[in-house]
Amino acid sequence: MKRKPYPEQQIVAVVKRVETGTAIVEICREYVVSEATVHRWKKRYGVMDISQVRKVEYTTAGRLSDNSSGDGGKIVLKNT
Repeated sequence: MKRKPYPEQQIVAVVKRVETGTAIVEICREYVVSEATVHRWKKRYGVMDISQVRKVEYTTAGRLSDNSSGDGGKIVLKNT
């Protein structure tokens, strides 16, 4: 069964807590996510705010559903 994606507000809150120095294990327990998920979010969304995260999620969802571009499904994040 596929899980629903986490809300953007939760992703940003987790990343900000990691940046403030809170232990990742503590964050994982509170938000019920794995350490791998927290590290992936930190790597992907580390310097973004909520509006930028929404833009990336929208772009990613569109590219995954329409993979006719011929680029092999690669997702390129660009800072604006």
